[in-house]
Amino acid sequence: MIKHISLAFLMLFMLGNAIAKSGKTASNTQSLSIDFAAPISYTCSMHPEITSDKPGKCPICGMELVQKAASQYTCPMHPEVLSSSPGKCPKCGMALELKSAAPYSCPMHPEITSMKPGKCSICGMQLQKTKASGNKKQGCCSK
Repeated sequence: MIKHISLAFLMLFMLGNAIAKSGKTASNTQSLSIDFAAPISYTCSMHPEITSDKPGKCPICGMELVQKAASQYTCPMHPEVLSSSPGKCPKCGMALELKSAAPYSCPMHPEITSMKPGKCSICGMQLQKTKASGNKKQGCCSK
């Protein structure tokens, strides 16, 4: 049974390499990057240096660990290009920008984000609604 699984994995790996080397894609889709989901991690809101791969309690203060928001990067010119790590857009070469799905963030520590209002775990400031980027229109007739 293990031999069959190993053989199937090897065949898929070789097929993927052959497609990548030929420069052709298996399907004609809009998405340019196949991104595996980042592993879920948990942290203490009072001690952000404490991280875990499963929910639990902070070993320092005993508070419940909260799920960290996953980072996602996108091209400002091509929003369909998504990545879980920084890099360059494969279409235009521009640097990918951090895109946050969380509607609240700290004005002093933008890496601190939340899905609901609250306070920054670093400085204690009130989290503010994040502004939508890339939707601003310039020109004489914009309102």
